[in-house]
Amino acid sequence: MNIFPSDHERLRHASPELEEAEASTSQRKRVEEEGVEVVRVKLLNRYQPAPSSTMNSEA
Repeated sequence: MNIFPSDHERLRHASPELEEAEASTSQRKRVEEEGVEVVRVKLLNRYQPAPSSTMNSEA
């Protein structure tokens, strides 16, 4: 299915809900990417102990 830009613009102006749906989808995608980054940092911190705490406990 091929929608030409002019048709797409006409559809978008005809239905504001479509534009809202597109905006919420991009927003949700950004939130998911941020969430993945947060989880990745937490995992790195968990499996990479802080040098100061390990040195203090071993000394």
